[in-house]
Amino acid sequence: MHLVHNRCCYATSRWLHSSGQLPLMPSGKRIGHEPLLGSEVAHQKRRPFGRPRGRDLAAHGSLVSNPLIQTKPRSVVAEPHPVPERPITVLVAEDEDVLRRLVIRLLGNEGYRILEARDGGEALHLAHLASPHLSLVVTDVVMPGIDGWELGRRLAIDCPAVPVLYMSAYAPADIFHRGAPSPSVPFLEKPFAPEVFLTTVRELLERRVGG
Repeated sequence: MHLVHNRCCYATSRWLHSSGQLPLMPSGKRIGHEPLLGSEVAHQKRRPFGRPRGRDLAAHGSLVSNPLIQTKPRSVVAEPHPVPERPITVLVAEDEDVLRRLVIRLLGNEGYRILEARDGGEALHLAHLASPHLSLVVTDVVMPGIDGWELGRRLAIDCPAVPVLYMSAYAPADIFHRGAPSPSVPFLEKPFAPEVFLTTVRELLERRVGG
């Protein structure tokens, strides 16, 4: 009985469909009572182009994690960089190349900034250029042109705050006999040990700072 009723209903539907009054699905049901495959895609196509739905925006971070919208500007305080200490500048005047390079190496290994001169005239010129930052002069006594004693005499006038350490292979008594400064003037007789030289340099620099 049910089978006959279903067949009659189906036949009636087919007739309505053939007459153009009702579109049918193959199952005999009217279109619109069942969801269509791809309806979600069709619904999206009806939205204006380039405007995704709210949950799509959230999924893409437009509403939740977009840094241009959500992130607040942070105030950054730049910490001042420490000003590096100016290196101690030492002028070395020595006409013997081997000894001059040795002295420069010793001072350079201790972190001093070195100015190099091969004679008294060149040393005097460099001392005038570096006068505001010059801390110590190390000079040989016997040099061509302006010798160490004359260099020290002129520096005492032009740069009175800069101490001078004299070096020589001559005995102190011989040098003093020539009218050199008193024995209280800083003096090292060649040859000398590197430790003695560096200790003397440090003592002169500390004395200058303390004075």
